[in-house]
Amino acid sequence: DWHRDWSSDVCSSDLRFRIDKSKALLAGGDSVISAAISVGFAGPSYFSTTFKRIMGIPPKQYSETLQISAEQE
Repeated sequence: DWHRDWSSDVCSSDLRFRIDKSKALLAGGDSVISAAISVGFAGPSYFSTTFKRIMGIPPKQYSETLQISAEQE
């Protein structure tokens, strides 16, 4: 029904927005726990699961990839 579809879209948009904000925090050197809490997740476990589902890699790996890229420049 339309209400379920609309609710799902809103939740999905909210999660994507929060994950996008967390990417900037991780790029700035924040820890996974700090980024999770800063964008409104209660803890790192659900944040990590959600991040991986949306981004395809866990937040720690994302952060490490950014560090490696920065070191190579």
